[in-house]
Amino acid sequence: MSGRPIIAEGWGLRPQLVAPVIDSPRRMVVMVPTPEFRDHQVRELPRAGAIGARVSDPARAQRNRLARDRILADEVAAHFAELVE
Repeated sequence: MSGRPIIAEGWGLRPQLVAPVIDSPRRMVVMVPTPEFRDHQVRELPRAGAIGARVSDPARAQRNRLARDRILADEVAAHFAELVE
């Protein structure tokens, strides 16, 4: 290993999936969006704000998606914290 930090990017890529393939989780860089950044994405990026035409309540679908993303971000941060304790 090079001793450099490891950045593994991907929506579903969790720290606990990366940890087994590196020599130390302390070399991992885990990026988790803040709620403010996620709100900015939804406002500014058409694909981030798109829900699709097949939902009966697009506003509710968007709220649910943002809530799911926040839960996921919190879980990623918690799992990373456990790995580096």
